[in-house]
Parts: sequence; structure tokens; C-alpha cells
Amino acid sequence: MPESQKTRGSRAGRAAHLLAAYRRLQEDCCNPAGSRRSGFGLYDLCAAGAVRWIFMPVPRNAHDGGALVIGAADDLPARALPRSVPSPLGNEQIPLRVLRSPPCVADSGSGAYRIRNLSRDIEAGSVGAFARDAASRSHYFALTAAHVVAGAASASIRDTVEIVGQRAVRGQLHDWYPVMGSPEHETSIDAAAVALDAGDAQELIRVSAILPTGLADLQTRDTLLTLKGTTGTLGGTFQGYWSGWVDARVSMDRRDYWLNDGVAYDLHPPSQGGDSGAGVWDSDERLVAFHCGHAPENESGWNGVGCSARDVLDHFQLELLTRGMSVMFTPKASPGQRRQEMSTRSLRAADPSVAPGTRVASQSREVDILARTIWGEARGEANPERSMSAVAAVVLNRVRRKTYWGKSITEVCQKPWQFSCWNRNDPNLPQLQRVTATNRSFALALTIASQAATQQLADETRGATHYYSRSLRRAPGWAAGKTPCCAIDRHLFFNDIA
Repeated sequence: MPESQKTRGSRAGRAAHLLAAYRRLQEDCCNPAGSRRSGFGLYDLCAAGAVRWIFMPVPRNAHDGGALVIGAADDLPARALPRSVPSPLGNEQIPLRVLRSPPCVADSGSGAYRIRNLSRDIEAGSVGAFARDAASRSHYFALTAAHVVAGAASASIRDTVEIVGQRAVRGQLHDWYPVMGSPEHETSIDAAAVALDAGDAQELIRVSAILPTGLADLQTRDTLLTLKGTTGTLGGTFQGYWSGWVDARVSMDRRDYWLNDGVAYDLHPPSQGGDSGAGVWDSDERLVAFHCGHAPENESGWNGVGCSARDVLDHFQLELLTRGMSVMFTPKASPGQRRQEMSTRSLRAADPSVAPGTRVASQSREVDILARTIWGEARGEANPERSMSAVAAVVLNRVRRKTYWGKSITEVCQKPWQFSCWNRNDPNLPQLQRVTATNRSFALALTIASQAATQQLADETRGATHYYSRSLRRAPGWAAGKTPCCAIDRHLFFNDIA
């Protein structure tokens, strides 16, 4: 082989090595086995928020090898991360560049073609596109970011959502992912579908210029982009692929979900509050992404992140409404008929308060979170039913106090560093997140949690708000000088802790 061809082959190989190394780091961040495989505890660093994101700049051509970039917290020691990582494809070291960076922040606020959940105290965002269901093509939806219309633990498919276009119309929150505050942090989308009556959908898309000409994927670096946001049209260029924590202002630790395979772009000027959910178009005015958030100024060449439009449409099984498409709007259905049709299509439980994305569709989100908490804390006790019931009672007693612990079951259960099963460094957390009702002890936990959430569970702990296991080598400091009010299996309970 001539020398020039060898060189070209080597350089093309480096681009492939870059992508393979990015995929490996992405996987290791979301998989406990990654800590062992990476050799520097990447999973633990990501779970603790010390590693905020990973960025792979797309090679401009086959000869561009490049380097991976990691955004890290200020307090992460420089020696905690290596200067390069091995490629899974062979004997190739990929340079690793580390930048100090806060998390990516969701862009919520107010703006044109504004969309807002009127049932919850959530800041508004932007409509990114309109679609219809791919099966019957008779139901219509507005698409935006999940954290815009479902960015609260209490979000429900009952919620009324207002969209302000040529006039204000109202729809119903229909489906969304991820569920903010859920134990399932990993996602490839941040999106929600709001159901619209046919007449309202027709009114909103009357101005055809708001519709894209089609759907496309991003592959080439420096592809020209426009973000159709609250401040008008923002220009930018595609820079690469991004995985990392997004702060949607829901949890206190600023890590609401981990976005995989996001698209990173450089916008001028940067996006602002209210741009979340906005559509991102390429130079042919095809929809390529939905805007999720912005990053503070950094040296990696991007300042905005979105999720793939194709992934969103595939997830919800929707067909994008595009410019020039022939759309036959059916007459407006009666409220009763519409509820019946939509509940049939959505395959949701009869209880309309259920949040999508939870493992047990027939249970409310609070029941699901409480069940995982008591299962994680007490499933291994000699009498798991009694012990899990006692932990559930402690949760309810804290809810009744309405202090800094939280004012709802979800807030109390997931308050950082209270119930250890939710600690990001707890080795049992992945199992807690994956368990389903096919597990016998978790099915029992769901039953107990349902009773607790409906105030049908007796409190055997005598009003306890604290407990610890006698298996601990040393009692916690708050228990010093205190007398347990009861003991259940290995747990000691206390009702006199200030």
C-alpha cells in the first residue's frame, strides 16, 4: 500500500477510535461495572456529580482524530482523571481534556409560542413541533421538553397546558419522559406530548412557516442550525455529541437526569430562559432536535444541548407535521369521547394521576417511590412486611411534619442523605432502580406503599421520624442520649429527635 494511503487509513481509524472511546465512557458513566472497567471509578464520579458531562466533537473529516472533553466539578482533583483513555478498538490512546464546568442548565422561562402547565407551578418554555399519532393519524399533539410541562413531581396526565400562538388554546398533558425526580436518571430524550383538539391544532399551525419542511439527523460538524426560540431565531452550528447531567431545577443536587447522545451546538447569541423545548432546524429547515438547555461559557466549543427529534417521535410513536403536508382535521370530539379515545391509545392506567415512565403503571408515582424506598431499606429483615411497614410509617410521619425533610412522599423519600438506599454511592441503587413487581418482595412493598399513601397503614413505630440498624458499627450522632421508642427486627426507632 502506498504511504499516502496508509496515512489516510490511520487517520480515518483515529476518528473511529474517538467514537468508540466516547461510547465506552458514556456506558461506563451509567453502569456500575464501568468503575472497574475504566480503572478510575468513572461511574462513581458521575453518580456523585464530580463528572458533569462528556463531549465528543464530531471530526470535521476522516483525518480529524480530536480529543474527548470532560466537564468536571471544581472540587474534583486533577489527578482523579487520566490524560488519555484506551480505545476499545485496539492499541490507541484517546486524549482526554478536562474542563471545570457547572452542569448544563435547562432553559425555562416565558416566550413566543409559549407553552405552560397551568396546573403546576412550573416555568414556561417553547413549543418545538406539532405531530399526530402514527397509527390512526387522528390525534394531534404539541411537542416540547418534559421539564417544561412536567417538571414537577406532582405532574399528571390530568394537567391543563396552555399554548399561546395566534390565540391561547388549551390541551392536556398526555405523555412525557423522563419523569423528573424518578430513580431512572438515564434517558436519550427530554420531551413531552400535549394532546390537542383537532380544531385547536389546526389554528396553531395555520401559519405554515412554523412547521419544518421535514425531519433529519445531524452528522456533519459545523452544519448550520437555527433555534426557533422565545427571542426569535438564533443561529448556530452543530459541534458534536454530548452526554451529561442536566439541571432542570427539580432536585436539590442539580442532577435531574443524565442525557445520553445529546447533540451539542454553538449558538450566537446563546439561548435564554424560555427556549427549552424549542425546535432546532438545519439549513434546509428540517427539524433535527428539541432544545434542552444551555451551558455556561466554556472552552469546548458548544453552549447548547438538545435531544434528537427522531428519537422523540419514535419514543411517542408520532408522525411529524411538516410544511405542505395534507392534513385532514376530524371534527372536534366530545370531552367524554376524547377522554375514552386518548386513554385507549395511551395505554395508561385508569388512574389519570399515574406518571409515565414508572415501572408499575397501575400505581401512582408516589406509591412507586415509597415502595422502592421501603424495599431498599428493609427487604432483608426477618419480617420484611413488618419492617417495610415501619419504614413507610417513618416516611409518613416526616411528611406530616412538613419541615426541611419535604412536604410529600417523594420529597421525603428522595431527600439527599436521608434514606441511604437512594444515595448515589449506594451499591444497591442500580438494583433499586431496576426492580419490578415480578419480584415477590417488591410486590409486597407496592401493596404496603399503596396502603400507606391512602392512610390505611397502622403506625407501629409510635410516631417515629428516625431509625437506624443495629448492624451499624457505631450509632449515628443524632441518637446519642436518646432512647428508642420501639425495635422492629434490626431497626431501632426514635420519636424524640428534634
